[in-house]
Amino acid sequence: MPALFSKLPGDQPKCVGEHVGGGNYCFAFDTPDRSLLMLWTTGKQKTLPASISGTKALDIMGNPRKQPLTISQSPIYLLGGAGKGHAALNAVKARLSKLR
Repeated sequence: MPALFSKLPGDQPKCVGEHVGGGNYCFAFDTPDRSLLMLWTTGKQKTLPASISGTKALDIMGNPRKQPLTISQSPIYLLGGAGKGHAALNAVKARLSKLR
């Protein structure tokens, strides 16, 4: 995994969910300080139809990304408030389902 991912979760990351399907991958983590989602696709680049509220998006190098997000084979990280990982994962899943 990229070095950025090893720094983002903070202390005591706990996986709170995952979505794998249709070449899309999303893993959600919660820590006492924040939530983190890691999102990418192995298929064609695609743009999610809406923003994921309450999150800040970063590319693999830690640069801010504008939402709505274009996902590709390069991971995107979504940072949110503590305890919000599962809710953000559900929002991503809902937006991915609209792309089918």
